[in-house]
Amino acid sequence: MSDAGPARHRHEARAHVRCHRLVAALGLVGALLASAPAAAEGASVLRFVGGAPADEAALRAALPPAVARAPSDLIGLARSPAGVRPARLEELSRLEALLASARERAAALDEAGALADLAQAAHLGAGLGDVPGAAGYNAELQLQLGVTAAQAGLDDLAAIALRRAASLDPGRRLRTGEAPPAVVELAARLAREVATGPRGELVVQADTPGARVFVDDVEQGATPARLRLPVGPHLLRVQAPGHVPYGAWIDVLQGQRPPIRVALAPEPSLTAAAALLAAADAADYRRVETAIGALRQAGVAVSAIDVVEHDARTGRALWVRCDPKGCRGPARISTKGGSAASFPPLTKVSDASLQRARGWMGRRSTARNRVARERAGATGTYLWVAAGAVVAALATGAVLLAPAPERRLRVVVDPGDIRQ
Repeated sequence: MSDAGPARHRHEARAHVRCHRLVAALGLVGALLASAPAAAEGASVLRFVGGAPADEAALRAALPPAVARAPSDLIGLARSPAGVRPARLEELSRLEALLASARERAAALDEAGALADLAQAAHLGAGLGDVPGAAGYNAELQLQLGVTAAQAGLDDLAAIALRRAASLDPGRRLRTGEAPPAVVELAARLAREVATGPRGELVVQADTPGARVFVDDVEQGATPARLRLPVGPHLLRVQAPGHVPYGAWIDVLQGQRPPIRVALAPEPSLTAAAALLAAADAADYRRVETAIGALRQAGVAVSAIDVVEHDARTGRALWVRCDPKGCRGPARISTKGGSAASFPPLTKVSDASLQRARGWMGRRSTARNRVARERAGATGTYLWVAAGAVVAALATGAVLLAPAPERRLRVVVDPGDIRQ
């Protein structure tokens, strides 16, 4: 099946260009899938602590415009479970580089070097079952392996690789110009055998309600999903909101096989985002710093989280900004008597500065305190007058209601008045 003539070089050159375009398109798909989580990287979030929701508009007006425009919900910005993590994108990039290297080596008649690159690429591809689009990547890898193996005279390996490619991506066909005619014909025959060959049945179950099942990047419905697939290797992916996608290779055999039970782990980025919001809502800035680090480790880079503590009684608030370098502030804000147009540079948060600022936030202004004291004094005078009146009324009532004193008569007898 090998051909060392000029025609082979033309086929390999065309295959190189066509495969490169296809892999580039697959890379674009991966980038689009990663675009939603990438939007969360570098995002700024604004949280309000205390006060009433109606006060948020006034507080936003008192903040710098860039801070005021930030959303309040970090969970909505956190990584989607269907997104591709940065580490996964790096692995896909390495896989693409290995494919490009294998094509260049095969074109230079270095089949051994090309097969070595493809072996490394296959090892990477085997671990990407949880990544959307992984079936297409692996199918392209198997096609290149089939073409290279055929070029090296490894007919059995070529047939196995081309059959795998047809099983992973039935719509992908090796065309004239991508490989010698004999290899194109072999790939077409193997694809027909896969399409018309025996089937296997299995059921996929998950411990998470609403989980969706994908086989070779084609959605099969919600769990439990009963599948009927062509015999051969396939990529299974199960995903659910708020959970890490599960991906694995499965070998489908003819007939029925036992059910596959999948346990989905919670999504680390969403867990970290919830922990960060809880720390911000508690105005615990040490926990906020720790949570920002955990969120970055989970793959979501937050440029800053701005926390505004508000006392609705005084109309005063504190602004603290936290980012990966730490927390700075607090800046003092008053929503009554004018808004703050600018702020001095924020300094690192300390327990002492927070205590002083929170004391200021809880105190009323001098004018407000004087009015409050005057009102309190007037109220106290009224209370004393009222109390005096009550006491006088009670005393008068006691006098009026008291019983009259008992009167006794004293009789004095004069002896002269006694007559014998």
